Amino acid sequence: MRDDLLSRAARIDEPALRESFLKSLSANARTLTLARAWLGEHSSPARRLPS
Repeated sequence: MRDDLLSRAARIDEPALRESFLKSLSANARTLTLARAWLGEHSSPARRLPS
């Protein structure tokens, strides 16, 4: 699920919209939070996407 979400976000060219897609939509933000916890990651995947 996380990889699908990040793949969809990567198709959003505008950095502010991409970040909003990942952080402002509660289901997406929750998915990323749970994935980071499960994988033991501490950084935000949104920061790893190309700008």
